[in-house]
Amino acid sequence: MKYYDSLNLVMFSGKGGVGKTTLACSFARYWAREFPQEKILLLSTDPAHSLGDVLLTEVKDIALPLTDLPNLSVQALDAENYY
Repeated sequence: MKYYDSLNLVMFSGKGGVGKTTLACSFARYWAREFPQEKILLLSTDPAHSLGDVLLTEVKDIALPLTDLPNLSVQALDAENYY
């Protein structure tokens, strides 16, 4: 098992329609390219499920790697599954 000295968490929040999803996707893709040896998770709690629209891929309630950046996994939490 590998232990890390530090983990990073970046959160994007704000009013609706200000570009949180776009910025989060862009940042995650940049980070995955910049640090290909690291595992990156882009996680959304937004019920609008717009990650898939921005990334042009299906995003599910389980973390799945992107085809073009295998060290970047994407997941959209479905609140219905966590009652």
